Amino acid sequence: GWPRTRQRWRGRRGLAKDPATVEGPEARRLEKAIGDLARRAAEGEAERTRHRLVDAEGLHERFPFLPEEPVPGMPLVEAGVMDDPEFRALANALVDLRRSPQTSPQALRSAEEALAGRAAEVAAAKLRATEEAQARYPFLSKRVAGVPLSELPLVQDELFQALVAQRAPLLGSPRTNAAKLHAVETRAHDRARQLADAKSKLDGLRDTADDEVRARNPFLPHSDVYGVPLRELGLPRDPEYAQLMDRRLALKERPVENAAELTAVEAHLKRRATEVAEAKLVAEAELRAKYPTVAAAPEGAMLSSLALTLDPLLAQLEQECAALAEQPKPDRAAVRAAEAAAAARVQELVDEDANAEEEAAQARAAVLKRYPMCARDVTEAVGKDAMLASLAALHAGLLSDPSVNGTPLADVEARMRERCAEVESGRRQQRRRRPANPPRLLDMNDVALESGELDDYHSRRHRHRRGRILDAQEVPMDTAGEVHEQQGETKLLPRSRHVAALRRSDPYYQELVALRDSLVKEDEAVNADGIRCVEEQMKDRVAQLRSDAARARAAEMRAEVALQARYPFLGPTVTGEMLTVVGLEDDAVFVGLATEHAALKATPTTPRPALACVEQRMRARASELVAEHAREEEALRERLPFVGVLPGGVMLRELDMANDPDVKPLLAQLEGLAKDPATVEGPEARRLEKAIGDLARRAAEGEAERTRHRLVDAEGLHERFPFLPEEPVPGMPLVEAGVMDDPEFRALANALVDRVRRRRRCLSMSGVCQRWYCGWRRRSCARRRRHRRATRSCRSAWQACR
Repeated sequence: GWPRTRQRWRGRRGLAKDPATVEGPEARRLEKAIGDLARRAAEGEAERTRHRLVDAEGLHERFPFLPEEPVPGMPLVEAGVMDDPEFRALANALVDLRRSPQTSPQALRSAEEALAGRAAEVAAAKLRATEEAQARYPFLSKRVAGVPLSELPLVQDELFQALVAQRAPLLGSPRTNAAKLHAVETRAHDRARQLADAKSKLDGLRDTADDEVRARNPFLPHSDVYGVPLRELGLPRDPEYAQLMDRRLALKERPVENAAELTAVEAHLKRRATEVAEAKLVAEAELRAKYPTVAAAPEGAMLSSLALTLDPLLAQLEQECAALAEQPKPDRAAVRAAEAAAAARVQELVDEDANAEEEAAQARAAVLKRYPMCARDVTEAVGKDAMLASLAALHAGLLSDPSVNGTPLADVEARMRERCAEVESGRRQQRRRRPANPPRLLDMNDVALESGELDDYHSRRHRHRRGRILDAQEVPMDTAGEVHEQQGETKLLPRSRHVAALRRSDPYYQELVALRDSLVKEDEAVNADGIRCVEEQMKDRVAQLRSDAARARAAEMRAEVALQARYPFLGPTVTGEMLTVVGLEDDAVFVGLATEHAALKATPTTPRPALACVEQRMRARASELVAEHAREEEALRERLPFVGVLPGGVMLRELDMANDPDVKPLLAQLEGLAKDPATVEGPEARRLEKAIGDLARRAAEGEAERTRHRLVDAEGLHERFPFLPEEPVPGMPLVEAGVMDDPEFRALANALVDRVRRRRRCLSMSGVCQRWYCGWRRRSCARRRRHRRATRSCRSAWQACR
């Protein structure tokens, strides 16, 4: 659960019971703390939602034939098809087929059918795993904190299994043991909530890594290339790609004059990214064949990303294997033992990397919780900064009475935001790989702290792996919107309310704003070209954010239309809320009625009144769920009036704040203060309210970003493979099936893409030949006309002479 919030809430309620403390400073402090936590939670929720929506829309853009729900009850956005290696392989095969001009329509249809079939298999497997988990643990719902049960490591978690073991004997006499049973199930649910929270933090870390690459490379339309996540490509370490990227930045200084070359360079960059992804897939297949027993999470790091050749122990074991195999009469048992030892070492490296990633996700979440005013993309370096610690102490002192200290509190938080950006800026040095690198632009592989110490996360996990590709130095933040235009063409794109909100919370856009302001402050005239380059990148990012918002909305509407088509008799909700948000197919009662309705409809002899009766019960249940959601939201708003409107359109009920481990203790403290009238409205209550609000906003941002990421990826699948159904199998959406994690699916998809690519190339060459032939015909006809005119002139002159 959310112990910090519950603790502060109890403190708040305690203060409310005493008229002397109900309006005191301690109550105000608790209210502020709770509000801060709530706002931080809302920010996280909004960010997760945004990511899920954008990913889903990306799936639909790439594979528009995929259904909204590959199987009923499992939306494409939740199916996780891109996490399936077989799906990714099929998708890549499809892309290859599309490239080939020689690909027949029948071959394309076959590849599309294979991809859609694999999506259905992946979605069905995920839905089946979720249903089996719920059957095994009936005290849990299908989702815990928005995470499907199939994605939680409940079986592997020792604490959860210990609680399940305690629950088993109590089931013999459920009435007698009702109190004990409830207590054990509550603890088990809290543990599942903790696991779901850890999963969300890990997903947020990965989404941020992919989004960072997309932000720096706006010409890459999706979160993966050839099924390889952008975070795994290591594009900055590819010399050819890095050189092209430097050239692109130089061209951005004169975008109008260099428009044609800029387009060509970006096309070359996209081709190079595809080549890098293809090479990575080949290397991954070789490593998987070499170490078939190594187990890794589908969404975890690829073996080819772990730099296995740099591990001295593994190198020694590989040498021993080679030496044993080269003997005239090799000892097969010894060879197998050596190979097993090498595979065990690889498994250790995989597990170490997974643990390091989990630690990094927890560390990132801890920094965000400690400094809710900072941008989402911060590192552990922020938590180690002495100046920030000093500002935090000053901030804590002002929180003694947030109502009185409102203005200085806002000033300190603004200074803390600026210092966060300064720390992140100092975490990287301004080195250049070579003189050709454009001036004042950050080295792509630089991850050193000002003191020379490596960032913990990078030193622990990325030393031999990925380096961040940054277009610009991070410097103190300033307000976005003061664009110093050098020419008319550098004007930023028109604002929209949604995109403007994204810009304010987008760390990559803020980096560019800060760099532009620093260049202007240094010397606007001398730095004119650099300023123009940065402003062009700002326009690229704004366009990307706007595109993501549109794709996320398209994915949402596609899912809504699919649900309405499945249950056309439901009609709109009374509150105007989308049916997909209500969670109809997560409700056991509604699912049971839907199953009964499907069985009756499949029977030709079913009388219409019987079918109408079931439909009426389904409408009633849907209305009940909508009303329950409205009542729950209203109750939370009355309980936490200080939280305010959350970012990303996230509702308080979506955050499950009462069970959040960070919010629980804050709520408990706030409830305690509420018992005393002297403290209920005091500064401590206000401080707690602000803290809870900050956490809620951050959580909402994260949730919205995750949702956007998943939906945009799903839309990308539909764009690439429009024939894939929304639900490959009933109940499992394509986006949740994880088809791109499936090797067979990826192989089929890549084959299809290659065929399409070759076909387009041949068609292009055919067009070139046709244009050349038409030009030759025109020139030939012109020569003949000139010859005829000359002949007629000579004949006329000869006749005149006669």
